[in-house]
Amino acid sequence: MEDPNTFKLNLTSTNGVFSQMVLGYSPEYTLGVDDGIDGFNINSTNYLCSTIEGAAYVIQGRPEFSATDIVPLQYKIENADQYSIAIEQLSGVFTTQDVFLKDKLTNTIHDLKSGPYDFGSESGNFKERFEVVYESPLAVNQNSFNENNVVVYKQNQELVVNTGKIPMSNVKVYDIRGRLLIAKDHIDATQVKLFTGTTQEVLLVKITSDSYGTVTKKVVN
Repeated sequence: MEDPNTFKLNLTSTNGVFSQMVLGYSPEYTLGVDDGIDGFNINSTNYLCSTIEGAAYVIQGRPEFSATDIVPLQYKIENADQYSIAIEQLSGVFTTQDVFLKDKLTNTIHDLKSGPYDFGSESGNFKERFEVVYESPLAVNQNSFNENNVVVYKQNQELVVNTGKIPMSNVKVYDIRGRLLIAKDHIDATQVKLFTGTTQEVLLVKITSDSYGTVTKKVVN
């Protein structure tokens, strides 16, 4: 893509995942599929893309730039882990234009020019979580604490609990019969790892924030 109004987004992880996508703007482009400009995604796993007509594209040309534009993103990953989305190679209008990543799961809007956005994710194909936006919101509630924006996943022999922006105070892990297996207090952090071993069983994870209450998640160990 040779248009000067472009930037790239990179998805990376601690386990070596790398995926790159490109967005560009020009009066010659459309919101539909532009032959010779838009690049269809051919990766079957571990990718970050924008979407055109519901399909995933690693390169997308969009019409003349407007700060009110919203770009839906889609990502797919094989393994639950910690991931980052970072911006690079900004040209044209984007050398001065703000670029934000909106995380609808945690209700967070992150300035990508200030640094990468780090997040925890379960494995799967996620079509609704992220958007690129260009206007800073007047008010964003970043303190949602519920089952939808607390992420719990298995990584090797550990259970990873990630609460986004809200520090947790304690975590308790129960088996399906209600027996307490693990309890960790005085955490005061947004992520904690708990050793659970290799036993295959359903666990109930009770996560508590002193300020925002308690969330319970079910996970297969």
